[in-house]
Amino acid sequence: MRRPLFPVTTLLLVVAVASAAACPDDCTCSFIASSRGTRGRPEMRVACKGLSSLPQAIDYPTETSTVVIRESRLTGIPTDAFKGVPYLTRVEIHNSSVAAVGAFAFRGLDRLSHLIIRNNAIQVLQSNSMGDIKGFRNKKIIIDLEHNAIQVIEGHAFNGTSFVSSLLLSNGNPIVTLRTDAFSGLQYVNLLELHLPHLLSIEPYAFRGLWNVTRLTLSGFSVAQLPAHAFSGLESVRTFVMSNVTVDAIESRAFEDVYGFTNLKIANASIGAIRTDAFHGARETMNFVITMSHIGLIETYAFHGMDDVYLYQIYNNDIDAIEQRAIVGVRFYTFFYNNRLDCGCGVYPLFEEHMIEANVPIVENNRCQEPKEIVDVDASGASSLRKSDRIGEIVNGPALILQCAPSTAPVRTVSGLLTALVVVGSMIVLI
Repeated sequence: MRRPLFPVTTLLLVVAVASAAACPDDCTCSFIASSRGTRGRPEMRVACKGLSSLPQAIDYPTETSTVVIRESRLTGIPTDAFKGVPYLTRVEIHNSSVAAVGAFAFRGLDRLSHLIIRNNAIQVLQSNSMGDIKGFRNKKIIIDLEHNAIQVIEGHAFNGTSFVSSLLLSNGNPIVTLRTDAFSGLQYVNLLELHLPHLLSIEPYAFRGLWNVTRLTLSGFSVAQLPAHAFSGLESVRTFVMSNVTVDAIESRAFEDVYGFTNLKIANASIGAIRTDAFHGARETMNFVITMSHIGLIETYAFHGMDDVYLYQIYNNDIDAIEQRAIVGVRFYTFFYNNRLDCGCGVYPLFEEHMIEANVPIVENNRCQEPKEIVDVDASGASSLRKSDRIGEIVNGPALILQCAPSTAPVRTVSGLLTALVVVGSMIVLI
């Protein structure tokens, strides 16, 4: 004789409710209102407080989609910390004293869309700590690591990640070092803005692996150098902006292999020297700007290799010295205006015929920075060198023509090119 199905159905329902009600210690579990997860599965939020260690994966209800941990004493996040929680899409850990993140801590979370770790004590982001974070069916992931006291990003910290579209890192992290391959693995990030007021060093290839970044903005740092290959690997960047920075030297080939740069702008910077071939490799840049900056020295061939630059704009800068042939290779338009120049340190060669080639620069309203040496050409054509710390001590009476020259060199003129400085009142204008 067949038995009725009702008692069995009732038993299964009771088991399901008991499973859903299970919750880790010091946590509260609740279904997310009006939410249906993958294939109609209900979603559950697990909120925890005062933990001394993370719950085991088996302690979480099967339906868990969100875990929020606050005001705990975790000290660390171990490897595979949430592996075995299959439907987890969001993890938040706030104010929980986390000092270390183990390698592959978030591995196995194939549906993760948001990882938020804020207000902790993570000084070093170790290699592979963010490794193997995968998006579900190509959905994008947001990683927020702000206000964690991070000082160093080790190489391959993001190794093996996929579909991370946004990385929030700048605020509240006194980053002092970007290691080689610090961002390797973040191949789906499109925009990256880093304000790094504590940064002291950028290693070669630090940005390698950011294959799809189209805009990179860097600001606020002070470093001894931008080394060779500092920016190599940024294959898709169209706009590069570096502002409010102090750099002792932009070394040769710092911008090597940055073929995609369309707009390259440096503003409000203090640069000790721009070395020979500093921008070699940025050959497809169309618009190049340096403005509102102090530059100690522009070396010979500093812009060599920027073959397709259509528009150079170098304006509103203080420039101490420019070596001969500094801008050799410029093919199209150069705007050199409103710069304050040290006339005793070789402004003159900037306009020599052999470095200008076929390009005729537009040069306007450039002023001297109170040179110590100025050549005074009188009406008869005779010249004499006068030394002074102030332009006003030399300039008086009617307008005079002044030329820049070192004290040991004869005065030179270059036929047909722009070489003279006209003094009107107390203003010196390059014409």
